Amino acid sequence: MTQLTVTRKRFALPSRWQLYRLVIGQFDYILPRSIRRLRHVRCWPVEWRERINHVTEDERVEVARARHRAHEDSTDRKRLKKLVGEYKRLLSNAMTRAGAAYRFKDEGSRIVKKVKFRNPIRASKEAIWFQIETARLPWHVLIAYLKAPEVMETVSFACGRRVRCIAEDPEKGVWYVVELRQGVHGVPRNVDYSRMMESLKPEAPPLAICIGQGEAGRVYYRNIADMPHMIVAGATGSGKSVWVKQMITTLLTRNDKGKVVFVLIDMKGGVELSQFKDAPNLLMPIIRDKKNVKPTLERVLKEVKRRLFVFEHMGVVNIQTYNQRHHPMMAYWVLVIDELAHLMLDPSLKKDSEILLADIAALSRAAGIHVIAATQRPSVDVVTGLIKANFPVRLAFSTASQADSRVIIDTGDACQLAPQGRMIFFMGNTKVELQGPFISPTLIDETMTQIIGGKREEALDARKRHNVTSIDLMRHALAELGGLAPIAKLFNDFKAHNVKRREIEGMLVELENTEFEIDGKWFKLLPPTPGPGAMLNSRRLVPIETTETMFVEDKPDTESSETETDLAADEKSNSSSETSDPDETRNHDDGENGSHLAEEDSEMEHNEDEFLDNKILG
Repeated sequence: MTQLTVTRKRFALPSRWQLYRLVIGQFDYILPRSIRRLRHVRCWPVEWRERINHVTEDERVEVARARHRAHEDSTDRKRLKKLVGEYKRLLSNAMTRAGAAYRFKDEGSRIVKKVKFRNPIRASKEAIWFQIETARLPWHVLIAYLKAPEVMETVSFACGRRVRCIAEDPEKGVWYVVELRQGVHGVPRNVDYSRMMESLKPEAPPLAICIGQGEAGRVYYRNIADMPHMIVAGATGSGKSVWVKQMITTLLTRNDKGKVVFVLIDMKGGVELSQFKDAPNLLMPIIRDKKNVKPTLERVLKEVKRRLFVFEHMGVVNIQTYNQRHHPMMAYWVLVIDELAHLMLDPSLKKDSEILLADIAALSRAAGIHVIAATQRPSVDVVTGLIKANFPVRLAFSTASQADSRVIIDTGDACQLAPQGRMIFFMGNTKVELQGPFISPTLIDETMTQIIGGKREEALDARKRHNVTSIDLMRHALAELGGLAPIAKLFNDFKAHNVKRREIEGMLVELENTEFEIDGKWFKLLPPTPGPGAMLNSRRLVPIETTETMFVEDKPDTESSETETDLAADEKSNSSSETSDPDETRNHDDGENGSHLAEEDSEMEHNEDEFLDNKILG
């Protein structure tokens, strides 16, 4: 038999690494998970990972924004601390001068007991709140006197800001509120278009637009479908055209042609609305000639009647109900008329235009067709009683006289409004003073370029984040970078304004080899040139010498006589065409727009007959 021998292994002490693993493993059961996660770099805070360059570009942008916000908050706190002491002194002195104090003499010395404020004092970027110590008011100073209009007026002018008194509930005390971001009327002086677009919710109705910002920073939005028609009136240079352009830009950015269709009538020679001439939402080219206005209004009125006829036979009452039950949906129409006075003061157009506009306004609310008319002459012969009766919503910018203001809003409140862009919004029982959002022509051009190029979503996202344009980038490159335009440097300077790197790169690519104007001087952006190795030098701005435009004098009298002969022949042909059939005149004399309207009318009549055959007869 074989004998088995069993050898016992000697006990081996664990190594240092094994002990370390054992201790760390035991700590895993003791330490919380938030601390155990710090063993992995990906779980570190962004500020830590930024120091070892282990962050993405989006995270780097967020860190830069957070630092910028922290710096702004620190600066604001210092500024507010200084303002609190200054306005506290101004308020106390102003109330003492207004009589809200007790003066007496004690042993030959004159003593003044002033109104005191309770601590702490509440302060923000919008306003500073001072609570009055009502339990320790000076003798014979009443609460009613603290709320008196003459005291509030004295205090407001002493502070140079609007000061309002809140004394509604005895349990909450008496407060003096100094408005910081508003003028004497409590309305902000400037309104940022991007902030208005950011506040507009994505689920808002298709025709929701930004009206303006009012007292205490309240933002006003309205749905055009609820208005349903509007008159925008004001003197030249009051901000009327800027408001109309931002309204059109907002609707174009939020809606495609399947939702909103525009009909633009520009009686100022096609200059004011020329930036929208290539918009995909246009039903027809922009109407510039007076002879095309009547056929256009007849086309809109015919569409109103067609829609009402369809609603009647489909058993619906308005366009909202129709779009809920049927597909494809029916698009809204927005008719914009810039300078209504050119139509109403022309003897050959006033009668027809006034009647057509009144019919459209009276019938088109349920049909989803809305009219917005702008004029710089709000007189009784332009905004007639028939027009006012059918346009319930009115925007009154600064007017030259109180008579013009009464024509629009029945009061003289709109006379000499300031600053530019200030308006009185009148809708039903609402009559408030607002400041309209400002949008620059360069921002409109870039937004329209994106919309025409099929980048509507990108344009909407950009307008909600910032108002930076390519010209702003070039102006910054000239002032700070010596005419160079490196993408990395521009992104580092503008990332705090919510501008993305790819947006800056796209703006620079679009401006390459193009000439543009910056503060009255013309420049050209050169593309990047090859540098050392595989690197490229930055784009560079170079100035361009412009030559003066010389106007050539008129040709000899022979050509002028030929021109007069041609004009006489045209007048003769026009007079002969007036006696012919009006439909034929419309098709032949209206040029491109007239022929386009005639083709659409015939197609619409054919579709209407086909609809009746299918829905009614079969």
